[in-house]
Amino acid sequence: MHLFGISMLFMFTGAILSLGRMHRHVKAFMVVIPYFAILTDIGSWRFTKYKPVFAYTVIVGGVLMGISLAVQVLYSLYEMWLAKCQ
Repeated sequence: MHLFGISMLFMFTGAILSLGRMHRHVKAFMVVIPYFAILTDIGSWRFTKYKPVFAYTVIVGGVLMGISLAVQVLYSLYEMWLAKCQ
């Protein structure tokens, strides 16, 4: 459930971000990073059962997901409402 819901959220925010005016390499990086964070976070859940040290990986993945979502949303809102039209 988490994997599907969070990936759909990132799909929609990534689609909105991809319509912005930033460089295409930066856009590609900003769209791919959340999916890497999802795989890191949710993929580490299973490993944590066997080795508790992977709990730190779950935390890092969650923080990376939060930061990437915040950047995607805030940059998209900036482009929509504050950036001057050219």
